[in-house]
Amino acid sequence: MTPSGIRDARASTVRSADGTVVAYHSVGHGPGFAVVGGLLSEGSDYLALAKALSGGFEVHVPERPGRRGCGPVRPDHGLDAPSPERFSTITS
Repeated sequence: MTPSGIRDARASTVRSADGTVVAYHSVGHGPGFAVVGGLLSEGSDYLALAKALSGGFEVHVPERPGRRGCGPVRPDHGLDAPSPERFSTITS
């Protein structure tokens, strides 16, 4: 079971272009769509929203660096992270 209790969410990890391990949950099927949470939240906080959007999309909810299942925050990470290449890794 996922942290929010949505049983059909799939947990995965990928390695981004900068080498950071990114944990994420996916739900649904169809074109890829990413829901990005706020700086102080965990990606899993948004699984209920992902479930609501999953009727027509495969929704991916990534964790931020330093959160559960992800690599550490690196010196080159900032408020603008996660960077576009992280999303291309998840949705490709």
